Amino acid sequence: MPLPAPSLTRRAAFWWLAFAAWFALLFVLSSIPNSSGNSPPFVMSDKVAHLCYFAAGATGFALALSMGRGRGMSRRRLFAACLVMAAIVGWFDEWHQSFTPGRDGNSLGDWIADVLGGGAGFALAMLLLPRLRRDAVPCSFSGNA
Repeated sequence: MPLPAPSLTRRAAFWWLAFAAWFALLFVLSSIPNSSGNSPPFVMSDKVAHLCYFAAGATGFALALSMGRGRGMSRRRLFAACLVMAAIVGWFDEWHQSFTPGRDGNSLGDWIADVLGGGAGFALAMLLLPRLRRDAVPCSFSGNA
């Protein structure tokens, strides 16, 4: 039987802090001018990067809602909340990049990848949530297991 999740990860505050750190890092990364001119490693690699990064943020967002006041929120509403968060933050990120030298801002393709990442993050959170909500199993040192 797998070990229960650490108690820290069972708190909504942990996931809200993780989400805030994710957002702050997004802002910092989007502020870095692109002067390299290097070609991407493969076609659409920037879209994959957007999807993965937003999946990570949406996972933290969904877990923060699920572990806190939104605990009774239906999966449908939680999914919608993840998509809306990704759409708003993705739009903000694209807008912000339009002021950063060497960056392409307002990219519809990047924004769509962000929203898809929101859906992927919701799915990942749903996979993690049962483990995080599971009550800790008390240790027993007797021979009766």
